[in-house]
Formats: sequence, C-alpha cells, structure tokens
Amino acid sequence: MNLPNKITVSRLCLIPVMIFAFYTDAIFEGFKYAGLIAAVIFCFAAFTDFLDGYIARKYSMVTDTGKFLDPIADKVLVLAALFLAVEYFGHYIFTIAAIIIITREFAVSALRQVAATKKVILAADKLGKYKAVCQYAAMIMLLFYKTVAALEPEVRVAVVQTTFLDIYRIICVSVLFITVVMTIWSGLNYIIKNRRVFKPDDQ
Repeated sequence: MNLPNKITVSRLCLIPVMIFAFYTDAIFEGFKYAGLIAAVIFCFAAFTDFLDGYIARKYSMVTDTGKFLDPIADKVLVLAALFLAVEYFGHYIFTIAAIIIITREFAVSALRQVAATKKVILAADKLGKYKAVCQYAAMIMLLFYKTVAALEPEVRVAVVQTTFLDIYRIICVSVLFITVVMTIWSGLNYIIKNRRVFKPDDQ
C-alpha cells in the first residue's frame, strides 16, 4: 500500500475518533469542547482528502485501490458528521439535508457503475469539487456549534437584540442551505453531462 492510500485509510480511521470526540461531553460531565475537538479532527481528515490526491497525482502513485477507497472515505466522513448534526440538532431541516446529500451520492455512484459496465470512465468535474468544499465547511461549522452552544452563556453578546449563538445558528443553516443547493446542482449537472451512458450500446 503506497503513501496516498495510507493517508486515505487514515481518514477512515479518523471517523470513529471524530464520533467519539463529539460525545466526550457525555463521558466527562461539564466538558464544553467536544464540538471543537470533533471539528478539528474533521478539518484534519478533510485536509487528507486534498493531500492524498495531490501526492498521488504529483508522484504518479494513482492506483485502483486509491480510486476505490478515496471516494468511500470522503462520503463516509461527510455523512458521519452530518448524522452527528442531525442527532444533535434534532430538526427536520437537517434530516432533509442528509437525505438529499445521500440521494445525490447514490445517484452519482449508480451512474458511474453503469458507465463502468460500458467501460466508460467518468471524470470528476469542478462543480463536484466545489460541492465537496461546501460540505466540508458546513460540517466543520455544525460540529463546532456544539461548543459554541456550551459556551454561549459565557460569551453572550447582544447584537441587534440577539446573541452570538443565534447569529452563528443562522450562519450554520445558511451554509447548510448553500451546501444542499450545490449538492443538487452538481449532481444534476453530472448526470446530464454524462447522460450518454444511458443510451443503448448500438446508438
């Protein structure tokens, strides 16, 4: 297993660590930085997504194993963080966002599977990369929200008759909305751009 693949595997290994960190406040009563630690771990794991791809391309270390593991690691990382947010916030908005994101990933994966049966390679596009950046940003903010909420009584700041927590919540929801829009847009664009794979082989 080469270096990029080892980095990819490390990203998968960081997922249970992130989940454990998110719930450390349940283990250590009064601990207020569970969300911050989980967000930092997620941020580092997200960085490895860039790092493994960069090393693999720069040093010609792209392998079939890497092509298989990398997208799995990316999706599981984002979905794990999103599920933590769904459980923590307990609001239908986050559930709907999770369903949309999961549906998009299944649809794109199914398209690639169909293309593979026809020996057609579908390259990633820029919208997909922008989508990934939006997802990473949203998940970091949502995980960090837990610490902001825990510290809020100590950092209460009145701004237009509201609090820092209220403002941060609005920002989180706004970023999540942008992420959902990018998820839908990139998914539809990818399917439409590669719709040729649905045509019969004799056409």
